[in-house]
Amino acid sequence: MVNEARVLDEDGEPVATGEVGELELRNPVIMKGYYEMPEATAAVLHDGWLRTGDLVRDDGDETFTFVGRAKEVIRRRGENLSPAEVEAALERHPTVAEAAVIAVPSELSEDDVKAFVVASPGAEIDLTAVRAFAAGELAAFKVPRYVEVVDELPHGPTGRLTKHVLPTERTTREVDFAAPPGQARDVDGAADESPRDETWLTTWIGSSSADHIRVAGRDLPSEVMGHLTLTDLSYLLVTRREPTDAQRRLVDAVLVSLADHGLTPSALATRLTYTGAPESLQGAVAAGLLGAGRVFLGPTGDTAEQLADALERSGATDPDDATLRAIAAELVDTARAAGARVPGLGHPVHKGGDPRTPRIYELAEEEGLLGPHLRLLAFVAEVHAERTGRALPVNGAGAGGAALLDAGVPAGAVRGMALIARTAGLVAHLVEEAGAPIGMPLWLEVESRAGGDVP
Repeated sequence: MVNEARVLDEDGEPVATGEVGELELRNPVIMKGYYEMPEATAAVLHDGWLRTGDLVRDDGDETFTFVGRAKEVIRRRGENLSPAEVEAALERHPTVAEAAVIAVPSELSEDDVKAFVVASPGAEIDLTAVRAFAAGELAAFKVPRYVEVVDELPHGPTGRLTKHVLPTERTTREVDFAAPPGQARDVDGAADESPRDETWLTTWIGSSSADHIRVAGRDLPSEVMGHLTLTDLSYLLVTRREPTDAQRRLVDAVLVSLADHGLTPSALATRLTYTGAPESLQGAVAAGLLGAGRVFLGPTGDTAEQLADALERSGATDPDDATLRAIAAELVDTARAAGARVPGLGHPVHKGGDPRTPRIYELAEEEGLLGPHLRLLAFVAEVHAERTGRALPVNGAGAGGAALLDAGVPAGAVRGMALIARTAGLVAHLVEEAGAPIGMPLWLEVESRAGGDVP
């Protein structure tokens, strides 16, 4: 046999017939590697097999059906999802012959997910049943919001789906499963007085009645209070599982490291708002949180999202140092080409090194949580220094974001965890401001200096 082919899942194991995985090829003319790029070579070649990046379905007869690219991702609710995974889940329903999943605009941010489905011969698709089936196969953020039945899907000459021709605008044939009663539309575009998905107005996070309060599916007084710390509960609410002892220690250390950093713009915004509106404690705290941007505190979330995206795009499941360095090089080069800064590097005060950073790495290593995100961030700093000739140290916010990822916090929740931490610091600033105010003297000082005639 001149050409060899195999289809492997994310764990590097062969998929069963009918399942989707990445196509790998081996033959005598496969390239030896990229010239003078050992890291990039290691990312696509192993033991003579070339990782094509194509996701295919093993048809069981030595033929394969292309379903998408491994690097195709849709960004939704702060998470990355693979259209191929969603399509495979939908196609496991007996009434669905073929599915295509695309990103469509969201009225909130990032993207929403829409699925086009073709009925199996002789079958009639019940979209509510199909979507409920998908919900049982996929994480909630992966389940399509919009579903539309079509007679056929577009394909190119080689049989590949040509998703770029599918409409991203709203159509009269789709069903919006997020619409409340009276606003949902059926496949004919008519108003539907009852929601297609009867669970649209429920939440696992919390509920209450006349005689009980439940949080995260547990009775608040008997199962949460006195049993879980705020760190435990925050982790549980965003991941739906309690942290291990190691995860708790690392997450708690990161939250402590982000609680306060002195009279930052965020703290000053809180104090000055309190000076002008002492009756609005919540307004003063909100002002400080709104000031948590890309310079102060915000890099925690920005770094986490960039690292998670880079690893997701690489397709690497257990990257070694060579692979991580190649990913770091691509991340840095892409940012520099776009004229963008690399989050997680440098600090306006700690120019020689952020004292929080080595402690975060130390704790992560102690707890066995020095994972791919923290390691990748270290390579990012190393590559950035090589490219620019400037050694910018990893800052505490960036290290904290990477550590939260390695501790199991979803990328989309990292900025929120940082805000939980900073809230404690801002409340402390307000308590101090009430007893030893600096807001009014600060305003008077600024006013006196700016009070002269404008030149």
